[in-house]
Amino acid sequence: DDGLDSTSSLVASLLRSNKALDEFQLYVPMSDAELINKHAQTLVDGLNENRTLSKLGLNFLRPALHDLSEDKVAYAFSAPLFNVLQRNVSLKHVSLECRFKDVKLPEEILFYLKLNRAGRGRLLETPLDARAVWAETVIRGKDDTSTVYYFLTMNPSLLHSHRDYCGMWNAKTMLPSNQR
Repeated sequence: DDGLDSTSSLVASLLRSNKALDEFQLYVPMSDAELINKHAQTLVDGLNENRTLSKLGLNFLRPALHDLSEDKVAYAFSAPLFNVLQRNVSLKHVSLECRFKDVKLPEEILFYLKLNRAGRGRLLETPLDARAVWAETVIRGKDDTSTVYYFLTMNPSLLHSHRDYCGMWNAKTMLPSNQR
């Protein structure tokens, strides 16, 4: 177990200090759910400060008779990944596998990954009044109402027309002539 402690700490350190790596795939020979729970937080902690990694793949290999399952891997990584994704805007794809079977990620994690793919990181660096950038990002996410809703709640001024927003229109000029 001491070797796994140093390995997971080393991987977390690598992810934390990385300034160029875009994609990272790791094969982990873990056969015990207790070890996964112990090391999940350490492995994910490295993503808190990482701003370049866009794809992360973790593959857990196990002997067939041990107690490690897809559900246990998902459970161990759900909270740490969710916490990281609230701040990390570069990570766009995460795949977890347990013995070469996909691990289903919780909807909350998939939502933040979708927001990152739609351009959440770019928006957080853009002033709220840079309407074109915000509008472009909302349009990019138009096929998913939850993404559009998220971006509009982050910048509700997008719902105002430019003239209305600047105070140049009044309600009467916006009504059809037969209703004024």
